Amino acid sequence: MDRRDTTYLYRDGSDFVFMDSEDYEQHHLPESLVGDAAKFLLEGMPVQVAFHNGTRCTLSCR
Repeated sequence: MDRRDTTYLYRDGSDFVFMDSEDYEQHHLPESLVGDAAKFLLEGMPVQVAFHNGTRCTLSCR
């Protein structure tokens, strides 16, 4: 599992957009993956996203 530090940027329809802090790539996570954490996300908030085999699987707010 690969964990990446990201920053929550904004909501785009049913996706939440996070920017990788290392390479600035933007990741669109579906609402179904973000789940209840969506209630607590604020723009600019640091969030760690975990990837398994290149697929986003979990996130944790810091």
